[in-house]
Amino acid sequence: MKLYNKFFSRWTGVALLATMGLFACQPEIEVITPTSGTADFTTYIALGNSLTAGFADNGVYRESQENSYPEMMAKSMREVNASLVFKTPLMPEGNGSGYLQLVGGAPAPVPADPAWRNSVASGGPYQNMGVPGARVKSLTQVGYGSSQGNPYYERFASNPLATIVGEAAAQNPTFFTLWIGNNDVLGYATSGGDQGGNTITPIDEFKADFDKIIAGMNGASGGAIANIPNILAAPFFTTAPFNAFVLDAALAARVNAGIEATIKGGIRQQAEASRPAITAQVTAGLRQGRIAAGVAAGLSEAVAAAAADAYIASAAGEADIATRVQGAIDGAVESNYTAIPVQFRPTVKEGANPFIVQGERSPTNPTGLRSATDKDLILLTVLGYTGSPAFAALPVLPERFVLDVSEQAKVNAAIEAYNGVIEAAAGSKYAYVNINTFFSKVISGFSYQGVGYSPSFVTGGAFSLDGIHLTQRGYALAGNEFIKAINAKYNSKLSLINVNDYRGILFP
Repeated sequence: MKLYNKFFSRWTGVALLATMGLFACQPEIEVITPTSGTADFTTYIALGNSLTAGFADNGVYRESQENSYPEMMAKSMREVNASLVFKTPLMPEGNGSGYLQLVGGAPAPVPADPAWRNSVASGGPYQNMGVPGARVKSLTQVGYGSSQGNPYYERFASNPLATIVGEAAAQNPTFFTLWIGNNDVLGYATSGGDQGGNTITPIDEFKADFDKIIAGMNGASGGAIANIPNILAAPFFTTAPFNAFVLDAALAARVNAGIEATIKGGIRQQAEASRPAITAQVTAGLRQGRIAAGVAAGLSEAVAAAAADAYIASAAGEADIATRVQGAIDGAVESNYTAIPVQFRPTVKEGANPFIVQGERSPTNPTGLRSATDKDLILLTVLGYTGSPAFAALPVLPERFVLDVSEQAKVNAAIEAYNGVIEAAAGSKYAYVNINTFFSKVISGFSYQGVGYSPSFVTGGAFSLDGIHLTQRGYALAGNEFIKAINAKYNSKLSLINVNDYRGILFP
């Protein structure tokens, strides 16, 4: 029942042909004379999280870092300020923190280099201060660069008590970019919402921490601040169909039998807990019945009671009671199972079926089971789980692989509120980069420099193999949105990044 082949086998050849076609004809790039306008690009600092660090394919490795959007932007800035120094805390050559690559048409993990966590602080200070995993509060958090904090920051922090914003401000930047806030809601979404254990940062905390960042960077005369895109449109949330549970007739029958057995097993556990009470009730009923029968046969009540007690104490009586008790429990299981509404006893059939989802039990849903709907978002991690022994034993998805409608609403509400804070923080001093609006184009599909982009996993061009972070081309697209906003705000003419100079997914 593993779903990798369904999703990936048809893509590899098509995507290879498409990739070859992308380089067959490069479009002409408009030539401009770069100028800085009113911006000062003497010292540029990039603040942010994994998106700023160049995280791609579920990891950080040297190639991904060297092709981060801040590195691309720094190249454009050097055209107007050749002395600009921009350094990234590069991983060792090789696998870095580990990443995904395509093997046999499906993503497969490349192991991490054990040396990736070694300190590179002596090579600092660094101007790309993007830290994977960082939330808004992380940028001003004392100890975030220690062994108790974030390993990505620990490896280049000047000291364990340094803060990201503090180290950035100490370099006296004249210009900064800031793209932060995704992780304040992303962890909740990628771990299945309310069932995943990750929380959404409350808006008041988000605002207070964001204001601390802006205050810390107040010494810079200019900057560009980006908002948060619609993360739920990323391939991580849109690739796996809700009804990709495809079965033949025999397997469907086994799944149905397994689900019924699981539900009845839960009911039986409850019934077994009541076995002592049921035994007492059965024993009392049997005794009364035998006494009544004895009296009806002409015995005195005392003699009938003594005979009944003797029978109950005998081996035959004990066996009789045990049989009656088991029958009562079995009958309760069947009647209680039948009483459960059909929608909470989902079944499958031959062909394509919705996934069956296991959530919390409640008075309205005593089984905790339901069939997924087209309103659910099935997370990309389901592709691995469907090949696991746990799924083979019971082909039901735990809630952590599904984002339901109410959880999606919480994510979208948080992003909307966060973006209001971010836009207000940019104010009139800094350029506001509306990444959210730009990436809505990716959702519907668009063409840039002769190349098409979409949110399709692997073949879409913009998103890397983790389904969340961008490819090098995706980062180039994002970098251009920064540059456009900077040019508009500061009347500068930074050169746009030639997106086709960078690769998308690397095919074997």
